[in-house]
Amino acid sequence: MKSIKSKVKKYLDKAVAITWDECHKIYIIMDDETAAYLASREHKLITEETHPKFLWDQLLDTWYKQSYIKCGLGLEFVDAISSSDGVPASNFKSVIPQGWGE
Repeated sequence: MKSIKSKVKKYLDKAVAITWDECHKIYIIMDDETAAYLASREHKLITEETHPKFLWDQLLDTWYKQSYIKCGLGLEFVDAISSSDGVPASNFKSVIPQGWGE
């Protein structure tokens, strides 16, 4: 399984949080509005207050590998999500598409 650290770094530098659904959806959250929106929908957010930011790439890599095992080969992905036109969590950028790690 490939490491995802180099692919996520440029997004993590600007991110405000990260989250994982404990299956195949891993999100890098790019703005406070999207973070608040996802938190209101019971997503467990990792922020600089809960984990040092320099460890986020390691955490994402661990989640990605666990997702690969837990939820099926090729389903896991990482998206950067942000607000667009004042609508939180409405802009999705594929960082690592499904099937990348195979």
